[in-house]
Amino acid sequence: MGDPASAPAIRDSLFRPDFLRYADKVNKRSNPFTSFQTDKPLLRLAEKQAKLAKLIIEEDVIVDWEKIAGVDAAYVGDRAYAACVVVDRSGRVVSEGSAEYEACFPYVPSYFYYREGPALAAVVRGLDFDVLMVNAHGVAHPRRLGLASQLGLELDKPILGVSTSLLIGEVKRRGEGISDVFLDGSLVGVRLDGGPPIIVSVGHMVSLGNAASIVEALWRKVGLPRPLALAHERARKQRRPRVSDLRNTLQIAWS
Repeated sequence: MGDPASAPAIRDSLFRPDFLRYADKVNKRSNPFTSFQTDKPLLRLAEKQAKLAKLIIEEDVIVDWEKIAGVDAAYVGDRAYAACVVVDRSGRVVSEGSAEYEACFPYVPSYFYYREGPALAAVVRGLDFDVLMVNAHGVAHPRRLGLASQLGLELDKPILGVSTSLLIGEVKRRGEGISDVFLDGSLVGVRLDGGPPIIVSVGHMVSLGNAASIVEALWRKVGLPRPLALAHERARKQRRPRVSDLRNTLQIAWS
């Protein structure tokens, strides 16, 4: 596929329920495709990401923010249920939206934008906000272009990334409750502690310092910052009826 690091994720995805009927045809050896012909699509996407990363602006376009949006998605198979919630400085909800989208790309680490980006873009468009918060990485990414950064370029809006896990980089403690994340000697994010830690990184059109300040203002040191927590819950509620329908269908099929 052009990216050896993605091979485990691709092999594991072949054992998802969607592919169970092909289980007897799947081999999980380290190199099962001995005569597999490919034009290395991941390599082409990686090269595209490296070029787009040069367009990222790591400075504040908006200094005084009033409305912060959080966007997230939940899945049933490849069906994405995306939700966006906009809050003001006090955390009060001022607007929200939802969308459904059929994902056409598998989950592959560091290529998350190609799976979830279209769904997030669909729900965000039409909503008014100053800065967008995404449950994903920005420049704290192998090619400095995680989902948050790539989505920021597409929308041409200030955006920051928030994640509960580190994708890449080295964490060095800076002081009480905060650590820096370095990649190849460059500062690409911060880890905010105090509860379960979260990683904050620049997406596009926002400085790292301001990104961290925005997150801290809307984070109670438990779980995700309020806009993302609300979007996450709304996305899960959208998905819930479909999960029940799927379970009923499977029970009928197995009975």
